[in-house]
Amino acid sequence: AIADVQLAESIAQTERATRLAYLNLIIAVQSRNVSQQNLDVANAALRNSRARVQVGVAAPTDIVDAEASVASNEEALILAEGTIDRAMDQLRQLIFDPARPEPGAVIRAASAWFAAIANPRPGAGQPEASVPQNPGWP
Repeated sequence: AIADVQLAESIAQTERATRLAYLNLIIAVQSRNVSQQNLDVANAALRNSRARVQVGVAAPTDIVDAEASVASNEEALILAEGTIDRAMDQLRQLIFDPARPEPGAVIRAASAWFAAIANPRPGAGQPEASVPQNPGWP
């Protein structure tokens, strides 16, 4: 009776935590994609600034400003990738079940799935994460 209620509550809490961790991973991946796009725009602005300075229509300080923007966006991208790593670790901790006969198989499958999300194949245009709606976990 009481044990059943406590078990059901524990299962519900674990399920909520796992869903939240999964959503945090998706958000982290999308945030990284936005950071990459921002870096691409900053690099284009730097190229444009260099070209304008070369033809004499802009001051050399424009290059310094554009370089600072690139550096800032590179930092944001690095931080976003760290957020993905932390989100993956959190989700791995929640789905790892040492009572399973082959817990390593679950981790390998999850790791492969995480890698597919975190390292999308760039298509025509901006890279996008392929995020399945149901990863097929038990």
